Amino acid sequence: MKKQFVLSTICMLCLGTIVGCDNLENTLVVGYTNFPPMGYVDTTTGDLVGFDVEVAEKVANYLDMNIEYKKISWETKEAQLESNRIDCVWNGFSYTQERADSLTLSDTYMLNSIIIMSKIENSYETIDSLAGLKVCVEVGSSSDEYMLAGPSTTFGEYKEYEDYATCFTALQGGIADAIIIDTICANYILKQNSDIANSYYLSTSSIAQEKFCIGFKLGNIELRDRVDDAIDALYASGDITEISRKYFNVDLFTRE
Repeated sequence: MKKQFVLSTICMLCLGTIVGCDNLENTLVVGYTNFPPMGYVDTTTGDLVGFDVEVAEKVANYLDMNIEYKKISWETKEAQLESNRIDCVWNGFSYTQERADSLTLSDTYMLNSIIIMSKIENSYETIDSLAGLKVCVEVGSSSDEYMLAGPSTTFGEYKEYEDYATCFTALQGGIADAIIIDTICANYILKQNSDIANSYYLSTSSIAQEKFCIGFKLGNIELRDRVDDAIDALYASGDITEISRKYFNVDLFTRE
C-alpha cells in the first residue's frame, strides 16, 4: 500500500512537471524597453501599453498562447534571444541588414523616418546644420546606429541616453541642442507635452527611413511564421487598424 502511495505521488509530480513544461512552452515571451508609443508603462495605471504591446497580445490570443513581457536592456537584446530568455524583440525594432544576418526577422509592418527634433527658434533641418552642436540619441536605437555608421558631421558633443524621454528632458533644459529621433516617437512625445509642443520643431526632411519588424532567435523560423500569419489575419479582420488609430489617429500598418 505504501509503495502504491509513493508511486502515485511520483506520477502526480511527474504529471505536474509535464503540465508545467507545456504551459511554459505555450508562452510567448516578449522582450521590450520603454519606447512610447510602441511599448511603455502607463504612469497612471502602471500597466504595460502601446501599439506593439496590444498587437502582441492579440497575436498571442489568436495563437492560443499565453504572453509574458520581460523588460530588457536594448544593448543586450541579441544575447537575451540567444540564451532563450525571451522569444522575440517586439518594441519598435528596426529592420537592418546586420540584424537580418544575425537574427530571424518577421515581415516589416511599419515605415518610420529618422528626423531631427530641436527648439522652434533653431529649426535644424539637416545633419550638416548640427555641426559643432550638442546632439543626443537613445542608446542602441536605429538612430544611434545610423549616426555612428553614417554621417561624417563633427558634433560638439554626441550623447547617448537611456531613452528618448531623457533626451527630450536634455533638449528642454538646454543640455542638448537637438535629438536624432524617429517620427513616431517624436510625435508621441509632443502629444504628451501638448502645452509646449509649439516650442519644438521636427525636420520636414528625413535623414533616413526605417521599417519596423519583430526579431527572433536565428533559426526560429517556425515561431516567426506563426506570428506573421497571425498578424496578417488580424490586419484582415480590422483589429490591427483599430489599434493603430488608437495610438496614431491613422492606420500606419503596412506590409511589403
